[in-house]
Formats: sequence, structure tokens, C-alpha cells
Amino acid sequence: KKGIYKLKFKNVGPGNSKVAIDFFWLQKQKDVVKVTNAIEAEDMRVIAKSAGLTQKQDLSAYGNNFSNNAHLWWTDANIGDSLTLALDVENTCLYNLKMQLVKSYDYGIVQIYLDNKKIGNELDLFSDNVVATGAINLATINLTKGTHELKIEIMGSNEKAKKAYMCGIDYLLLTPVK
Repeated sequence: KKGIYKLKFKNVGPGNSKVAIDFFWLQKQKDVVKVTNAIEAEDMRVIAKSAGLTQKQDLSAYGNNFSNNAHLWWTDANIGDSLTLALDVENTCLYNLKMQLVKSYDYGIVQIYLDNKKIGNELDLFSDNVVATGAINLATINLTKGTHELKIEIMGSNEKAKKAYMCGIDYLLLTPVK
């Protein structure tokens, strides 16, 4: 919107610290698309990780193919490392479990486990560009009410990938089977 805006800074440094600003720009926020009933991975609780860092990463620069324009970004891991997330289930039921991940030039090959049981095949997350995998059907499984453990293990990397072994998890869908 056209108008005059104030930009406010707070000095958090010692004494009379100064901040130099070379330039800044305002950019229109892209529309946020959220997949209906998605469990956003960036909002899931990390139960354990053998190595690396996890953080929410904004993906709005890569189009509207990512739910909530973000994902849970796992970096600084190596082959054999794992990340475990809490998957809270509201009702005991037979569910169809789907998951959307992110692909990029420096992402690894991963295996998904639910409550320490392998589900689905290894997933190669290499791509020359940052893209969504689309919702991958992992399993139809009976789950009890309560917290379950969703584990992602780094298995390796595509021969074309930069060997950074990163992983991006966008969302999960738990759909009751009728």
C-alpha cells in the first residue's frame, strides 16, 4: 500500500553501538497455502536427533507447492544419523499415512520409520531445484491414541547430489480409513 512507513531499530549492543544499513526492500507476501488437515512438520516436536540442527525454513521464494510456505529443515547430519519427531494421534483407528518432503541439490536419501518399524521405501530427495515431492503414500496402518515416533534416517545420497545429507519435511497427512 502506498504511504509513509517508519522503520524502527533497537540498539541491543554495548554502549553506543551503531548499525549501518546499505539497503532494504519491501516485498509483497505471497499467499500462504496450507494443505487441509496437514500436520505441519515445522510444528512437530523433536523427540531425538543423533546429530545436526533443525529449524523452520521459509520456502515462499520457491512457489506455492509447500504447505504453510515452510518446512522442517534438518541440516548438518551424516549417513546413519536420525531425527525423531512426535506424531500425536487423537483416536485409535486405521489410518492412511502420507508425507510430503522437499527435494534439493544437497538433500540425501532417507528411510522413514514409525514406532521403529520401517515404512515405505528409501526416498531419494535429490533434485537440481528446490521442489516438493508431492504427497507420498507411506502406509496404511493401525495407530492407537497417543504419541507415536516418526523417525527419519539418512541412508546416503544420490551420486549427483552435493554431499550435505540434508532433509526437508513439509507435512504429514493422517486420514482415517473408512
